[in-house]
Amino acid sequence: METIAPLFISTGLTQALYAMGWLMVAVLIREHRTTARHFMGFCGFHAAALILMAGRGTLDPWWSVTGSNLCLIASYLMVWRGVTAFFQLEEQTRERQVVGVLAMLASLWIGPSPENSASRVVVVSIVIVWVIVRAVMAVRRPMGREFGTRLSWLINGPSMLMACLLGLRIIGVLLEPRPDTDIVTTTAAHPGFAYAAQIISAFVNFAYGGMLMARVMRRLDALSRTDGLTGLLNRRAMNDVLHDEWQRLGRHPSPLSVGLLDIDHFKAINDTHGHDVGDQVLKHVAATLQANVRPTDRLSRHGGEEFLLLMPDTDAAGAQQACERLRERIAASPAATTAGPLSITVSIGTTSARHSDARIDDVLIRADAALYASKRSGRNRVTLM
Repeated sequence: METIAPLFISTGLTQALYAMGWLMVAVLIREHRTTARHFMGFCGFHAAALILMAGRGTLDPWWSVTGSNLCLIASYLMVWRGVTAFFQLEEQTRERQVVGVLAMLASLWIGPSPENSASRVVVVSIVIVWVIVRAVMAVRRPMGREFGTRLSWLINGPSMLMACLLGLRIIGVLLEPRPDTDIVTTTAAHPGFAYAAQIISAFVNFAYGGMLMARVMRRLDALSRTDGLTGLLNRRAMNDVLHDEWQRLGRHPSPLSVGLLDIDHFKAINDTHGHDVGDQVLKHVAATLQANVRPTDRLSRHGGEEFLLLMPDTDAAGAQQACERLRERIAASPAATTAGPLSITVSIGTTSARHSDARIDDVLIRADAALYASKRSGRNRVTLM
């Protein structure tokens, strides 16, 4: 009888290549190692299942039939864990173990007999449908939050379609059980199922691979725009924010103020207590500032012990009040360091955008001059210019 074994072999080899790709991801991207290992297991077991299926009629039935079914069950249990690990969800370990053990025991009990082919199809298909539905229900909301609702539907939709097709297959087998239900034997439906499984498996691999790379790229972008010590925006990122805010100001005129803050006697802290304590002071000041600015304000570490505060919709009087409040909060909260509590003060220079300013740099130059006026006047003060 004509078979579609070559299709299964080619698909199995493709799955093996996917498994090698996920192995490289597991080696190279540590934070996604759990996800990558389970997707590698999914592809590896899937490849083994397909190649064993292709050997039906030539290999021992316990290998080609029961062995392939066990590998197929294991592959879907692996991808279930992989997708939940990707979104750091509850592992559902107990449920997965119960489903796996029951399905494998059922497959072993049914055995490879041709008379039981319908029962085998029902057991394996129920497991796959269960895994697909449970995995999709678990990840659809976090996927939607992180990557958007449309992409969530686009990725999960084909998987749910596969579950529906398998559900119809279960119903068909139950209504008309036949001894030639073996999927390797060509019937009108079997090549369609084989191609659908191949396409959806490839889609899932590429979809999760793409989401993983998108997450890594976002992470790298965030790292490139964030000060590693304080967690604030770095100077490069703040320059982009300033440029965007200046463009917005040109379209919709409104008050705009900036403040430059410098930690007083910071060099003496480093010289006396060491750079580790200096870093602790920087983190303390950054945390104090972050806790006392408005959600609409933007804060960055401008360089060394200097911080920049951008205050949209704030006039000169409001900026002076805000900076004075920040100065008082920092002075009132000693930094807890390994050298003991250290009293910290800051000097601040603030200014607002003017009609005569041709660019945002004009505002920053004026704020810098105001900052140095504060330092020349004895430090621990706010100067408005």
